[in-house]
Amino acid sequence: MTVTQCNLTIDDIFGEGAIDTQKELSPEARAQKFALFSSFPERLERTKIEKFNFNSVQEIPICKKYKRPTKLRFIKTDETFCNSTLVAISVDIDRLIAFDEKHFLSLHAERYDKVKNAIANGVIDMPMVYLSEDKLPHVGDGRHRIIALHKFDFSLVDVMVPSEQIEAITHCLL
Repeated sequence: MTVTQCNLTIDDIFGEGAIDTQKELSPEARAQKFALFSSFPERLERTKIEKFNFNSVQEIPICKKYKRPTKLRFIKTDETFCNSTLVAISVDIDRLIAFDEKHFLSLHAERYDKVKNAIANGVIDMPMVYLSEDKLPHVGDGRHRIIALHKFDFSLVDVMVPSEQIEAITHCLL
């Protein structure tokens, strides 16, 4: 089975309009961008805002707009992925991020805000994790959710994984 043939992002499917950017920003411009991630203003919803590249997970601001829920329910949204049955497992967020921190550093402010709102309301779709070509856990769908959960101080996340990859993924995350 070659999982990477089905590796599509939400942008590939729905065309969110987010654009990857690598340009250097002044300290003032970076500070303005940071503000979007701690409290996204409603007046900017549905505007074309570029993805922002953080330097580290620690640099991503905490949420000031929404409160951390007391209970969180994860919803399994799919049953199969590339002809493989998906199963739900609980994994450590810090260990998951550590496998490919750079992957989690490019975020879209509006999408991130929507995810934080869903978490604050106590219900969120499970992210999708599968083995990369390097045989390491990779978040194919859900990096905004995982970072938001991390910033809300959650330590575990329920994720969907292909059934034949459970052992390898859990072994990597022990």
